[in-house]
Order: sequence, then C-alpha cells, then structure tokens
Amino acid sequence: DSLGHRVGDVVLKRAARAIQGCVRDSDLVTRHRDCDIDTQVARLGGDEFIVLISNFTGVSGINIVAGRILDLLRCPMEVDGHEVVVTASIGVAFTPDHGADADTLLKNADTAMYEAKSAGRNNVFYYDATMNARMLERLDLEGELRHAVERDQLVLHFQPQVDVASGAILGVEALVRWRHPYQGLLSPDEFIPLAEETGIINDIGDWVMREACRQNRAWQDAGLAPVRISVNLSFRQFGNPDFVARVQAVLAETQLPPKYLELELTESVIMNDLHSTLRILRQLKEMGLRLSVDDFGTGYSSLAYLKSLPLDTLKIDKSFVMDIDGDNDTARLVAAIIAMAKSLQISVVAEGVETELHRDFLAGHKVELAQGYLFSRPVPAATFADMLQHAALRPVTGTPPFWEASSASISAFGSH
Repeated sequence: DSLGHRVGDVVLKRAARAIQGCVRDSDLVTRHRDCDIDTQVARLGGDEFIVLISNFTGVSGINIVAGRILDLLRCPMEVDGHEVVVTASIGVAFTPDHGADADTLLKNADTAMYEAKSAGRNNVFYYDATMNARMLERLDLEGELRHAVERDQLVLHFQPQVDVASGAILGVEALVRWRHPYQGLLSPDEFIPLAEETGIINDIGDWVMREACRQNRAWQDAGLAPVRISVNLSFRQFGNPDFVARVQAVLAETQLPPKYLELELTESVIMNDLHSTLRILRQLKEMGLRLSVDDFGTGYSSLAYLKSLPLDTLKIDKSFVMDIDGDNDTARLVAAIIAMAKSLQISVVAEGVETELHRDFLAGHKVELAQGYLFSRPVPAATFADMLQHAALRPVTGTPPFWEASSASISAFGSH
C-alpha cells in the first residue's frame, strides 16, 4: 500500500522463491493443466501460499520446513532502495486426521493460519478441532458487531487528564465500550482488533467521534467547565478519502468548537504515508483542532516526523510510565522523551500513572498532564460530570472517591 503494487509484486515473487527453496522436489502442490512441470509452491491469492508436503516424518519434519520458511522470509529484502521486512503466519493441517479431501485440508490449514495471526504472527499453529469453534464464535461476534452501532449498543467511558501540579481536570479521553447483549460490557481490546480487520471500525470510529463531541457540548451547555476531549483514530478511519469532511460534518452537527476536540494518531498511522499524513494534519490544524501522537515510544519514534508534523501533544505510552519507578534505563528514556518534546514545544501527556512515585517523577520533569488509575479509571459520562463539578482530582487512596458512590442521574447530561 505504501510503496505501490509493483513493489508489492516483487516482494511476493521473492517470497515465493524463498518458500520454494525450503521444500523438496517431491513436495508437489499443483500442476498447471497445460504444463508438465511440477511446482512445489502455489499462491492461493493475495499474500497466501500453499505448500503440500508428502511422505513427511512426523511433526518434527514439518517443524523443520516451517521454521526454515519463517527464517528465510524475515530476512530483509532490498527493493527499489527500500528495505522491506516481511514475516509469515503458518497454519498446518494433516490428512487424514484433519480432512481427507483438498477443500477440508485447505479450510482447516487456513483456520490454523488465522490462529497464528491472532497469537501475534510470525509463528506456526497446527489445526485442532477447537479452532473451528473459536472461528465460529469470531464469525458470530463479527455479525453482532456489525449491528452494534445501529442497535445503540456502544457507550463511551471517559478518563480524565489531570494537571500534574494542581489536580485540575484539563482534558478527557473518550474510550468506547460495547454493551454486548449476552457477554456484558466489553472493553476495546475485546472487539476493536476485529473491527479493524473487518472494516467495521469506520462506522464505530464515526460514532465515537460524534458521540464524544455531542457529550462534550452537553457538558458545556450544562454549565460545566469546558475541557478538551481526545478521540483515538484508527488506520482505516484516517485513511478514508473523505475523512476531513467527516470531521467537519461532526463539528457542524454537534456545534462543538474545534479547539475542544483532540484527535489521537498512533505512530504507525502517521508513518504509513508521511506526505499524505502531513497534508491531512495541516487541514485539521487549519480547522482549529488539536493533534496528538498516541503510545509514543512503541513505534517509529522518529525525530524527523516530530519536527515536520503540526503536532500539539505527545502521549508517553503507559508501558514506559509504569516502569519508571523500577527501571533506571526506562526512567532515563522517559526523561529524554519529555525533554525532546519540550524542546519542540510539544505538550506531554503521561498515560498509565498508577502510583505517587509515577506522579512525583512526572512533576519533577514538569510534565503538564497525566492520566491513569492513580486519579481515575474510565467512568460513565454522568460520573465524569461530577468530577468536573468538583474542579480537581486528588490521587485515589484507600477510601473510595466520591464518584464511586455517587447516585447522580445518568440522564442529567444527556448521556447513556
């Protein structure tokens, strides 16, 4: 997608040659009807290849072949001056245990391959019967997720972003939840990856942005102190040709001033097509929105893009923040990130702040904003409204904070 189809075709051809070099001449996969030459590897379509191994000597023999394929494929390829690295997910099915005909074997190997992808990629999974059950569950979940927006099953929770020095609430991040009819309230980790894979994320992302802006406007109309609300953007959502127009439509519909909306992008989204990203971000800045890079430190972390893009905020990933009180190297890294952001006049938000030590470290380095369980978990809209009314958050201690016992009406601010 980023380097063009011709480069993609070159990578596919080199991958095919690498796989062919890993199998024996006797491992026949397919024979073209008009050709007498047997080939060892078949491309099923897209980026999927099939290898048929005959007369194998147990699982150990398959492991050798599969391991060889993984090792060869992850060697960097030089294509048109670009270093390209690909990895593979491999699914294995045996006959007759996993099927006596080609269609069944392919289906079951494909199922195992998707399990390998779900488990983190670049590995090998062998088919077992429980995978079909999980696959059916996934298909059912996908079908239900497609209707979640229209059936009003999504809800936003809100995690405050707190001034480290004063405890004042200066911002809030909107986080989606799915009120599943049978499984209860599901966190984003349980359905967002599926939404990304299937494209459902576009509808969900549009709903989240609209609902976040509507809710923020409702708080302001109720007389609460105005705060900036942050919304996460997905790769697919940001890549839509009409994305900027969608944002404009949401702001017009909800009547939320643009300065109270902050869009969060991950480093991988930013770096996918830097030229296009720069153009879109400039359009959003001209509209008056704030822009943030989320989970900084887990992706490219390039000074080049920090210098060239019109970013307002850098969010330090919680995995770094949570280790600063036990790992000197991590503490030095976080301090360097903070100093770098300040030198570029970019604000810093620290995620995953859970202890007083975390807060003290951040205060000592003059970090402006923090969010995490030390102050509050993500809460429903009415609970967050209670927080805004009290103006400042103090760290959570052994005594439950007032909002956990609050009986305030959830409908008071027009929320779910």
